[in-house]
Amino acid sequence: MFQRVFLSRLFLTSFRGSVVLAALSLAACAIAPKQIEQANVGASNETKLLWLQHQQKITSAAIWNAKGRVALRSEKESWSATLTWQQNVDDYRVRLAGPFGRGAVTIEGSPDTVSVHIAGQEAVVASDAEALLLEYLGWSVPVSSLHYWLRGLPAPGQIDGLTLNASGVLDQLNQQGWQIDYSAYRPLRGVNLPRKIKIENDNLRLKLVLDRWSLSS
Repeated sequence: MFQRVFLSRLFLTSFRGSVVLAALSLAACAIAPKQIEQANVGASNETKLLWLQHQQKITSAAIWNAKGRVALRSEKESWSATLTWQQNVDDYRVRLAGPFGRGAVTIEGSPDTVSVHIAGQEAVVASDAEALLLEYLGWSVPVSSLHYWLRGLPAPGQIDGLTLNASGVLDQLNQQGWQIDYSAYRPLRGVNLPRKIKIENDNLRLKLVLDRWSLSS
């Protein structure tokens, strides 16, 4: 009797493990293999599965909006502003209301071009978002990666460090010389979206509180 119970439990344990591993294999098809390898460090199979499922839910929404507040601090300046980020596949529009004491700043971009417009001034257009922001606004932020980081995803490419919490979402990410910490999430239709984020390197610190999200496939 004991042997049958033991074998039954052993079978169930093995079966559940096989299901998790199979689901991981299926989910992995949509995620870059190198990033899966980097993300798997230090996580249980169940947490890895939750993480992969989370990424699939987020990336399936090609159109999304986020609204909240952002505070920037560097050696030379500090300011805060309200933030509206509108993403339509590869095109984006970011509006910062209140920084610099000069009214609204609007940043609009696509894969080929980006423009910065400060209220009352002519727009400046360039092909490189990071270089334009550094020259025109005086600070360098990886815009091409931000629309991943804001959603709680690593940007494509090398990951230097990644920590997941028990819910299978990012707790901390190290990438491109930046450290991104996620201290709070909020649910939206079964998807956990970042609410409080800190993004910093040796020269700059950004703190974001995202109060409102909308997702559309």
